[in-house]
Amino acid sequence: MENLSLLATLRKLECELHQPECRRNREHLAQLLAPDFKEFGRSGATYTLDDELMSLPSDPEPPHIHAQDFAVNKLSDTIALLTYRDAHVNTSGELFRYTKDL
Repeated sequence: MENLSLLATLRKLECELHQPECRRNREHLAQLLAPDFKEFGRSGATYTLDDELMSLPSDPEPPHIHAQDFAVNKLSDTIALLTYRDAHVNTSGELFRYTKDL
C-alpha cells in the first residue's frame, strides 16, 4: 500500500511539471526539482537543473503532454525511481513524439 501512496504522490508532482504554468515559473521549478536533478531526454541528451532553468520555454503555448503507465521502484528508503511513457498532444488531440517503451 505504501508504494501506491508514493506512486500517487510522485505522479501528481511529475504531472505538475508538465503544466505550462509550472514550466514557465523558474521559482516553482526550482522548488520541485532537486539541485542534482538529471533528466534523460528522448534524444538521449542529459539535462541538469541549470539546463532546465536556463531554457524555460518562451513559447506562449508549450506542448500538452499525455503521460501514462506510471510505475515506481523504491531504490532505497529515501530514493524512488518514477518511470512512465509520454507523448505530446497536438491541437487535434492526436499523440505524437512518443517516448520509447520502458
